[in-house]
Amino acid sequence: MNTKNELKAFFENGKVPNQEQFWAWMDSYWHKEEVLDPGAMLYTSENPTVYQVGGIPVGIRLKEMPVTEVLDFILNGKKWYELTITTSPEGAAVSIDNGSDGGLGNPSMTAYDGEVLYYRVNAPGYIEKKGSVKVTDNMTIHVTLDPEPSNP
Repeated sequence: MNTKNELKAFFENGKVPNQEQFWAWMDSYWHKEEVLDPGAMLYTSENPTVYQVGGIPVGIRLKEMPVTEVLDFILNGKKWYELTITTSPEGAAVSIDNGSDGGLGNPSMTAYDGEVLYYRVNAPGYIEKKGSVKVTDNMTIHVTLDPEPSNP
């Protein structure tokens, strides 16, 4: 699959695209007679939801989610759960991310059933820990940081 800029370059003034370049252009688009695969169409919004719509609660960011899943949430009300991370030492910095940004600087996040969340926990004088968890219920996980060797 070629990018739009690559395709445009094939057709610049004075250039004559060859057969392969023309076919690459044609194959880059869906023809209106072709059936679209709804699982291949992704919905992304960097902004959190403002209103609850169907099964999508307020404050959720949707990142590269198949449109069929978005519709399933709206129409069938998939379950949403809360992941909370507690730490030792207390007060360590927690960042939770669903892959959409650098992470949220709070120890809890709302996620849909089966979503994988990534977390990072750090504190001065301790070795940072990173991990992931598949959310299947309201969950609390505890992360214990190990002291740096120079920090007995």
